[in-house]
Amino acid sequence: MNDDPFHGGSAVPAGISNDERYKAYTLFKAKYEKQVQSRDKARSAALQNPQLLQQWPLTGRHYQEQIDSAMSDWLVKGFKDEIETLFARMKVQGQHSTDSEKGESPS
Repeated sequence: MNDDPFHGGSAVPAGISNDERYKAYTLFKAKYEKQVQSRDKARSAALQNPQLLQQWPLTGRHYQEQIDSAMSDWLVKGFKDEIETLFARMKVQGQHSTDSEKGESPS
């Protein structure tokens, strides 16, 4: 099992973590997060410098375009919806099995 950064370090079964779609998911997720961090760092610098802040409406647009492009790649090439749907199903199934072990019925 591997740690899944999407779920705050919860374990991912080896069958999923070895899947090419999951590998693509993590790759494109990392690229998206890198673009968001780049924008955030630039915005923070702009907040410290009045000249950069004045230019932010133009420069910020560039960063947003990079974020939008990375999100599009994550959705299309990174199987984002497919993998997150799978994780949601696994989470629900895990909650139901935990409820069953406790003698509780699922709501």
